[in-house]
Amino acid sequence: MRSSSSFASTLLFLDTAVPNYESLMRGVRASVEMILLDCSENGIVQITQELAGRSCISSLHMIFRGSEGCLKLGSAELNAQNLDAYGWELQQWGDALTPGAEILLHVAGLATGDIGQNFVRGFGLLIGATVGVSQHLPDADDFTPPWNLSFTTGPIQSRSPFKSRLRTVAAGV
Repeated sequence: MRSSSSFASTLLFLDTAVPNYESLMRGVRASVEMILLDCSENGIVQITQELAGRSCISSLHMIFRGSEGCLKLGSAELNAQNLDAYGWELQQWGDALTPGAEILLHVAGLATGDIGQNFVRGFGLLIGATVGVSQHLPDADDFTPPWNLSFTTGPIQSRSPFKSRLRTVAAGV
């Protein structure tokens, strides 16, 4: 499911398995194209299909479930053990991005420890983008600062995809 313009330079992928995803949908800025991922299907395939043929995306936000060094994208898991196996798909994502593009991952616990940070670095290298990670999922019930990134692979300039900055809360999903 898409919202907003298909020519947006900022995209947000939101997994329907994320708690309160419906509430998060209401807070997305009008200039951000939001794409819902069906949690019963392979999210890597869904994202690859959505990005096919696109270009000029400067900011890609992703709100998923996960854990240290592991992204849960719909029914698929992406981790250090299978990162290279999905290399072709991830490089396709990079083809849709502008030079200097940023990917912001909102995934509880993803960049915790060396395992998580090494995974994020490898993910960014395969795609060819700077990656920032918020270790907390946004809380749609409280639209107040801060916009926290707990780990980045380089400088991040992107602003929040939400109308107002969302307060973040630790989420053990």
